[in-house]
Amino acid sequence: MSKTETINDVQQDLLAQKRSFQQWLPIEDVDKGFIKVENYARDEYYPVISIGDLNIDLLTDSELFLLARNIESAIAASNVNDFQFLLMPVPYDVETWLKHVDGRIVELEKRREAIDQKVADAQRNDDPNVDLATLNADRASVDFYIAHMRGQRAYVMGKLSDGSIVCKKAFMIPKFDNLTTLSEYQDATNTVVQRFNSVIPGTTQLNSQAIRNLLFTILNPLHQRYVKVPSVQLPPVTRFGGK
Repeated sequence: MSKTETINDVQQDLLAQKRSFQQWLPIEDVDKGFIKVENYARDEYYPVISIGDLNIDLLTDSELFLLARNIESAIAASNVNDFQFLLMPVPYDVETWLKHVDGRIVELEKRREAIDQKVADAQRNDDPNVDLATLNADRASVDFYIAHMRGQRAYVMGKLSDGSIVCKKAFMIPKFDNLTTLSEYQDATNTVVQRFNSVIPGTTQLNSQAIRNLLFTILNPLHQRYVKVPSVQLPPVTRFGGK
């Protein structure tokens, strides 16, 4: 076998590996809140729907049965031909909580500054009507709450850094048939979200970046706790053959 034939064989093996991977994960792009799949016949779009949070451990057997029936009815009332549910451990989203804590700390610091200003004015003017003991007690209370909230924040950030804060999240990926345009897919997805919201409040459609985060979690389970997915578009896919 010549050197040229050997190189061609290696190239063909690499090409076959790429084709096999694209058949297993045939994602061409993630855009406008949909996973675009190339099947060489027509473009297909798959939304990812985040199911609202619900602690089923608190439900009775009869409530669980009713929930299952309502979910079946929601799916039957939608234009869904097939679907897949995913139950994934994902990093817990604490950004809203952190914003609340940071905002609260800022408010308390402003309150402490106001108390310090009242104390300084009272001491400068030697005002007998100002109760310095009460102001000092208020300041001590504010200091305590600031230290407490900063301690909570540091504790949570430490847990985030070691990847120990995760939660289980349910996702649904519906498949729609006989749809052609992206607007038709979006209308069908909105119907599914509305139906599920009537059963489990808080159900939403993931945006493009959230879908990328989920794909990163699936494909990189050992790194998803520590690494943030960059907010960028997916690189162009390598096409083999033609439509």
